[in-house]
Amino acid sequence: MLVMAGLLVFLSVVLYNHARLEVRFDTLISWLNQIDDAIVQLDSNVEIVLCIFALYIAKCQLPIPMGFLCVISGIVFPMTQAVIINVLFCTFFFTVKYFEGKFIGGGWTGMILGIKQLRFVKEWIQFKGNGNPYVLFVSRLVPSIPLGMVSKYYGSMKYDFVYYNHVIKPALVGLTGPWISGGIEFNWPQHHRPTTYLPVDYVTSENPDGSVSVLLHDVDQMYGTKGIAKISLYPGKACIEITGQLYNRTAAPQTFLWWANPAVPVNDNTQSVFPPDVHAVMDHGKRDVSRFPIATGVYYKKDYSEGVDISRYRNIPVPTSYMAEKSKYDFVGGYDYGVGAGILHVADHHIAPGKKQWTWGCGDFGKAWDRNLTDEDGPYVELMTGVFTDNQPDFTWLKPFEEKVFKQYFMPYKKLGQVKNATTEAALHLSYDGEQ
Repeated sequence: MLVMAGLLVFLSVVLYNHARLEVRFDTLISWLNQIDDAIVQLDSNVEIVLCIFALYIAKCQLPIPMGFLCVISGIVFPMTQAVIINVLFCTFFFTVKYFEGKFIGGGWTGMILGIKQLRFVKEWIQFKGNGNPYVLFVSRLVPSIPLGMVSKYYGSMKYDFVYYNHVIKPALVGLTGPWISGGIEFNWPQHHRPTTYLPVDYVTSENPDGSVSVLLHDVDQMYGTKGIAKISLYPGKACIEITGQLYNRTAAPQTFLWWANPAVPVNDNTQSVFPPDVHAVMDHGKRDVSRFPIATGVYYKKDYSEGVDISRYRNIPVPTSYMAEKSKYDFVGGYDYGVGAGILHVADHHIAPGKKQWTWGCGDFGKAWDRNLTDEDGPYVELMTGVFTDNQPDFTWLKPFEEKVFKQYFMPYKKLGQVKNATTEAALHLSYDGEQ
C-alpha cells in the first residue's frame, strides 16, 4: 500500500509539472542533437572516435543516454566498426563504474535496495566473493536496470571477514551474565571477563603516518590490573593491527590471560585453517586430545572413529572447543569456499602460541544458540588467538608494576583456500596433486 501511494504521489507531481518536464526534455534532446551534428561534421575518423570516447567518459558521472552514444557511431561508421567501438567503450564504462563502486561504495543501489542487509539476496548474488557473473549478465540485458549502477554495485561487494551481527541479543555466557556475539572480543584478564558487556573507556586518534586508532581501556575491578587494546588501521593496508598493553599497577604479582576472540561467519562451506604442523588438538585444561584435522576417536562424547574432518564446521554437531597442541607458525584462520574468502590472524608464535576454535555445533543445540544470539545472521565460530598462553584456562604472571606489550593482526584474504603460511605482507597456498 505504501509503495502504491508513493507511486500515485509521484505520478501526480509529474502530471502537474508536465509542461516544465516537456521543456527540459526538449532542451536535452536539442543539446544532444547539436553534439551529434558537430561530431558527424568532423574531418577525421580519429577525431570522431576521440569525441565519442570523451562522451563515454562524461557518462561515467552524467546521465547521458547510452542509446545516444551508440547511435553516433552507427551514423558515422559501418555497422561492424560501430559495434566494435561501442563494445570497447561500453567495457571501459562498466569497468570505471565497477572500480568506482569497489573503492568508493555501492552508491544508490546499496542505499535504495539495502541489499547488503538481506542475507539470502547477498548469498544468491555473490559468486566466490566477486559477484555472480550470470546474474550480472542477465541484469544488464534488462532495459529497466541502470547498467552503470549494476556494475558499480558489483564493484562494491565485500566479504565480512569478521562476523557482523546486526542485532544485540545478550545471553548468559559472560562471567557476570550478559554477553553478545560478533566482532572481536578481548578476553582479559579472564575468559569472558566480568565487564564484557559494560561500557568501556575509549579515545580515538589520527596519527602522523595517516593511520587512525581507537584505544579501549579497562581496569580489572578484582585485582587492579590495567589493560589497553589499541586498534589501528593504516592507509593502503587491508589489516587490523591490535596492540595490547597490560600493566600490573599493584605491589603484588597478578595472574592474567589474553585471548583475542574474533567471531567468524560459518556455513557448510567453511573450514578452520590451522598451520600444517598442527596434528593434534586439546580440550580445555588439556583434559582430552584428538588427532587433527581428521579425528579418529571420541571427542566431546562424539564418536569420530570413522575418520572425520573436524576442521569443517558442518562435521561438528555438538558444542566443541579445540586448541592446537603446538605450532611453529605465526598464523591461524578460516576460509569460506562458497564465497572464496576468509580471515587470517598473524602474530609471533613465540609470544602468541594460542590457536583455538570454538563452535556451538551445527546440530539442534547449536541452532538454538544461533536463535539466542542473533535474528538472521546465522551461525559463527570463534577463532581465538592466545598471547602468553596456548590453552584455557592457562594463566601467566605480571610481576609487581610490570608491563607487557604485544601486537596481533587480523586480515581478510581471497582465492587461496587453505593457507599454508602467512605474514602481514603475504599469504601462501601450496598443494600437490601427485604430479605437480
